[in-house]
Amino acid sequence: EESGGIGFQDYLYERDGLLSGLLVMEMMAMRGQSFEEILSGVEKEFGKLYYVRSDVNYPNELKSKLFQSLSQHPSKELEKQKIKDIKSQDGMKFILEDDSWLLFRLSGTEPILRIYSEATSLALAEALVKGGKELAFGLAP
Repeated sequence: EESGGIGFQDYLYERDGLLSGLLVMEMMAMRGQSFEEILSGVEKEFGKLYYVRSDVNYPNELKSKLFQSLSQHPSKELEKQKIKDIKSQDGMKFILEDDSWLLFRLSGTEPILRIYSEATSLALAEALVKGGKELAFGLAP
């Protein structure tokens, strides 16, 4: 189980996928709409987003080097877009001008690096993850 997900205030400290599903079903019943209709309305109002994730084997000895390098020498741009913000609360997250993002997270229990992206096009989301892999493995000796 990952630390990401939907939590509910005044309920549990853990994420609850079953409750999330039940609340979506309740919303569908109350609105008289299918999930696809609700999603279409959200995308019409806020735009469509594409999410890509890749889990890669990553040597333990490179883990500290990766985050040290990313924080001390951050890129100025990714995929021809300027980086407008960098957050380090839960990994290392680079937020681009158009609010697309690239996130690096290390597993605490196995030699795995998780690379996530979200963008307004699938091509950009995939390119961000590919570039993230190149950054991560560019540190290898």
